[in-house]
Amino acid sequence: MWYYKDIVRKSILRYKFGRHRSYAQAYGRVLAMKLHKEGKDDFDVIAFVPVAFLRKMKRGYDQVAILADVLEKELNLPVARALRKIRNTPPQSGIQDVARRRANVLGAYRCVDADTVRGKRVLLLDDVLTTGATASECARVLLTAGAKEVFCATLAVSEYNTK
Repeated sequence: MWYYKDIVRKSILRYKFGRHRSYAQAYGRVLAMKLHKEGKDDFDVIAFVPVAFLRKMKRGYDQVAILADVLEKELNLPVARALRKIRNTPPQSGIQDVARRRANVLGAYRCVDADTVRGKRVLLLDDVLTTGATASECARVLLTAGAKEVFCATLAVSEYNTK
């Protein structure tokens, strides 16, 4: 939706780490409008990239799960809580090398409810896309579980990804 820099970056960081959960309402509405406008709203279900249990406990919430709940209402689509992070990994934001980022998330996610995605067009939701390593791994897991197609939507994309 946006580039992950300047005021957008500061806003997303406040949302993720500053307990500004209410930002999800505005983010979700704008993201839904963008998906509608671009004709990219023909999905069966929404899945999201979950945070690790320990990180969720420390933060107090899963920011992408909250965003998915807003999109559920805006797009009138069910949220499939199909993915679980099964391994605590170092934050992707601290890893610059693409190969190391991919290795960091390889096998870190599991589909815990394949019935919710089997044969369906899945909208995979995350907050920030940098190299695509996390989104790719989650899409691979969903496709392996039987999803028909997986499309990714994020609030922001880093400049790294546009080079």
